[in-house]
Amino acid sequence: QQQQQQVKPKYEKYHCNGPSTGDYIVGLTREASVDRVVGSLPTYPRNLQKFEVLGNMFAATLSPQDVLQLLDYDAVEYVECDGKVSVGGRRN
Repeated sequence: QQQQQQVKPKYEKYHCNGPSTGDYIVGLTREASVDRVVGSLPTYPRNLQKFEVLGNMFAATLSPQDVLQLLDYDAVEYVECDGKVSVGGRRN
């Protein structure tokens, strides 16, 4: 029985204005399968929501390792971080 060798992602870090584990929206190419991409991650994402009507994308709570792996995939067009919104100023 052959063991599957885990491939190291080509990226080692990324920047997001939120917590390291957070909510993300992931856009895929038209040909990609959400189930196949999600199924290839080391852990199954929490809070998974598929948006097939809006486009080929999904939202989920992802770990930093998941994000780095997704950034490596040709099937992934973008990974959007759902960062914290804070007040910049108040009108008087």
